[in-house]
Amino acid sequence: MDLSVDLILPVRVGQVSAMTTSGRLIGSTRMARGVVGTSSSVTRHPTLGQYSPLLTWDGKNQELRNALHFDGTPLGEHAIKITELRRLHHHTIVQIEGATAPFVFCLPYALNLCVSLTRVINKTYEQLIIGKNLKFVGLPFADWLLGRLKPIDRPKPGCLVFYFQSAQWVHAGRFVRLGVVESKWGMFPAYEHGMWEIPLRYGDEICCYQMPGEREVVRLFLEFGLQVEVGTTIR
Repeated sequence: MDLSVDLILPVRVGQVSAMTTSGRLIGSTRMARGVVGTSSSVTRHPTLGQYSPLLTWDGKNQELRNALHFDGTPLGEHAIKITELRRLHHHTIVQIEGATAPFVFCLPYALNLCVSLTRVINKTYEQLIIGKNLKFVGLPFADWLLGRLKPIDRPKPGCLVFYFQSAQWVHAGRFVRLGVVESKWGMFPAYEHGMWEIPLRYGDEICCYQMPGEREVVRLFLEFGLQVEVGTTIR
């Protein structure tokens, strides 16, 4: 496989600003041309395969989770609003030090893909993804990964945490320690937070998977990108 193969598909100008954490377009379910199946078969079906919830939200912090929706907030103000929210709702959410580009969404961040690409093939995530359709590195990529990840029966430091809602993937993070996850909130910064200290739309069930090694992460990303490009995405 050519490791420098172009990934995903062209993206329209301005499309990135209209995306949620899962990489889905707000107010649009239309898929780009070149991917096998209709939009419903690719993006709206219940997630199949290795989906068996390990943890379920108990509903105790619903007011906080509702308050964490800051859509439309300027990128530079999001962390400030999170901090200010402590005046109304107790939480332990802390911004992760170090800037992460807005176009790096939760799943590439959770997989540490940016670092792995540089180490393994000496290319940056930006080089491979710029000008491409970023929504494919959200739900379609997560859905595709489910049949290729090894589920685990308890969270372990460094493992991959997938959040689901109505049996559909919506968010990803990395398990840090008991009750604590690190994740990137769409185009906003990355945070360390309690397992359920996330916006309500980020799901109410959790599955955990063994984190692939960095070479395997890169291989999976390139394989998925190639399949999307030629329109042969396979579960």
